[in-house]
Amino acid sequence: MIVVRALSISIRLLKPLGLLWLGVFACAIVHASETQWQSHAQPVFLSPLGNSPPIEGQVDTILEDQQGFIWLVAANGLWRWDSKSLVRARFEGADNEAPAPQVNHGFSDAKGRIWIGTSNGLYRLTPGTSSFTAVAPGQLQNITVQAGTVISLPHTDIVILASDRTLYQFDTASAQLKQLPIAPNARIHALHVSQANTLWVGTDKGLYRSDLNKNRFAPLQIAPGFPEGIRVSAITSTAKENLVVGTAAEGLFVQSEASGFRNYTLAQDDSPWLFTVTEIRPDVLLLGTFGDGLIELNLANQTTRRFQHNRLLPASLSDNDIWSLFRDSRGLVWIGSGATLNVYDAGNVAVSHIFGDSGQPEGLMNRKVHAVQAIGNKLIVGSGEHGLEEFTAEQGTTRQLWQNGTDPVETLFADPAGNLYASANFASVIIPPNSAQPLPLNVDGRSAATFTTALASSSEALWIGGTDGLWQQPAIATEPTIQLLPEHFSERRVASLLATPDSLWVGSWQGLLHGKFTNGLLNSSNIKAVNHPRLAQQFIADLYADSLGQLWVATSGAGLFVYTSEHRWLEFTTDVGLPGDNVTAIAGESDNQVWVGTSHGIAAIDIEQKLLRVITAGPGAVNSPYSRAAATMTAAGDLVFGGKNGLTIVSPGALPRQMTPLSLNFTQLEIITADNHKVHPATTQAHIEISALPKRISFEFVALDYLDPEHLQYRYRLAGSENNW
Repeated sequence: MIVVRALSISIRLLKPLGLLWLGVFACAIVHASETQWQSHAQPVFLSPLGNSPPIEGQVDTILEDQQGFIWLVAANGLWRWDSKSLVRARFEGADNEAPAPQVNHGFSDAKGRIWIGTSNGLYRLTPGTSSFTAVAPGQLQNITVQAGTVISLPHTDIVILASDRTLYQFDTASAQLKQLPIAPNARIHALHVSQANTLWVGTDKGLYRSDLNKNRFAPLQIAPGFPEGIRVSAITSTAKENLVVGTAAEGLFVQSEASGFRNYTLAQDDSPWLFTVTEIRPDVLLLGTFGDGLIELNLANQTTRRFQHNRLLPASLSDNDIWSLFRDSRGLVWIGSGATLNVYDAGNVAVSHIFGDSGQPEGLMNRKVHAVQAIGNKLIVGSGEHGLEEFTAEQGTTRQLWQNGTDPVETLFADPAGNLYASANFASVIIPPNSAQPLPLNVDGRSAATFTTALASSSEALWIGGTDGLWQQPAIATEPTIQLLPEHFSERRVASLLATPDSLWVGSWQGLLHGKFTNGLLNSSNIKAVNHPRLAQQFIADLYADSLGQLWVATSGAGLFVYTSEHRWLEFTTDVGLPGDNVTAIAGESDNQVWVGTSHGIAAIDIEQKLLRVITAGPGAVNSPYSRAAATMTAAGDLVFGGKNGLTIVSPGALPRQMTPLSLNFTQLEIITADNHKVHPATTQAHIEISALPKRISFEFVALDYLDPEHLQYRYRLAGSENNW
């Protein structure tokens, strides 16, 4: 098998042409309804173009074509983004020596076609290429198109075009161009056509509307019920067909048939200038402002959240000037932010990132999370330099515990009775239920000032592990506390512990140990090293037993090991899709899957089929690497991971059940014919006919993963010439 990461292949044809088959290993995810943690979560705004993209100036328009490519209108022209590279658009018919037309605006129609308004009229994308062809240049080339929209009818397209103060309608079938009268000297700022084929026009003098009648729009009328004289800057419709109107100074207006226009001021002082608006989830709007970042408005519960550039936040919004917003077919929201581009997976409400020390109300007080433990649906978080925070989905941080500590809390454990055990350097404590007062963890023969790395419990005993070895404290007070691990073990430092009904599993700094109970207690003579050559060399970061009795072992460098019901070991590494081979924490079992945190993301593995699913990885895994054993599961089944910037919480019920494979797209196809002509066929055709005896065929391809393209691996073969990929 040949695995390639390059996105272009060139073949010189020295023998008869065979069939080239391409494979790509990746999946796209579409997400669903909101979770309770979202009110405290911060979006992750990725910057896909990097630090030095070829585009210049603000991104005024963002569009998606029929193949799923993203098109950007910037100050220096029109560009196609394919998750790997930017390609400048070509305008057919333009003189090679003359500059390309100035690109002002872009829009798409219900068929996914891309239309571009320029200083020299209107152009339309030739599907499967990066070329644009002029639309009716005889009628339109003298119009400077600054905005546009289109209605696709059975036998024609009605295109609405706007220059600064003039509005046109153009019938593509009849090639008729007519001017639509509008109020004198009104400047046009926004166009929108609803599903009912109503044209809405936003101007500096208010909102206007017109209905389609026999393939023509009637004369524009002032929109009834909308305040006159207000500058309208953005117009859209929700999935429920409620009209949404953004203004420059008067806030947001939402129209419904029952109540007319409702005004949302969005601020106690001056209302922000709403530059662009889109619906990111049902009844949830994202508003782009000039200078005030983003505002999320939930129409169902009338709540708002604000997102601004914040250097304290990882993956923050790049700029507070928002020029454009676009929600693509995958649910990704693309943002023209300042002089760059952000992308936000707004449809993914299953993964919530709660950052520490970000200045957010009720947020985590400290940045790095060293340990986390769920008690019911409440989280106890060891973060920052010392102490603990209590955090809930309803209230955020509610109180602090162990405030007089002097070192970070790196170990947390809760027993079935609700006792919380915590340890930092030079201190190990127990906090009883409903108490904020830590008590020294007194173990006969062991100082309470000793650091504890791991704990486990049963109805018979409590086991305490650290760099000083392993201790067993029986539940019956008359039974003696003893130090376990025979001296013949070369590695006695304990990293992790797991008590099962009949055994204690001990993860050491180098290898895995196992001991069988006798009457619920462990004797040193019963502890044996697990005979596995790879595990014997590994730091065992965490241990877990699932509902089938299978043992899961997290290692610091060799991935994840599972001792199955069939009494055999399975290994999961980056070779089979695990985000990282340094597996730091196992949160637990939820939705029939075991959830693990790695150095580069989170994955879930089905406990029966052993199918691996990546939940978050790459740039989106903003809290990775996760801290050792800093993972837990709430009573509701949410999985919680603590890492370098705060908490990542996964709600399995909000994840999609089906994963759609990514499609492979050709970005360019070039053929050099027998007579040395270069041909560039459209890449969207099901079949491409090539003249006999071509000298050379070259093509470029990509699978469109806009969130983590670096993880993709490609393989190919030439059918008829090669048997292997």
